[in-house]
Amino acid sequence: MMAAGRLMLEVRRQNLKDYRTKKIDKR
Repeated sequence: MMAAGRLMLEVRRQNLKDYRTKKIDKR
């Protein structure tokens, strides 16, 4: 269970990063 939570957190962080970069790249 702990591993799953950790994985979810990682994915969430990655998504946030992706969203941010996409927002910045958008013109």
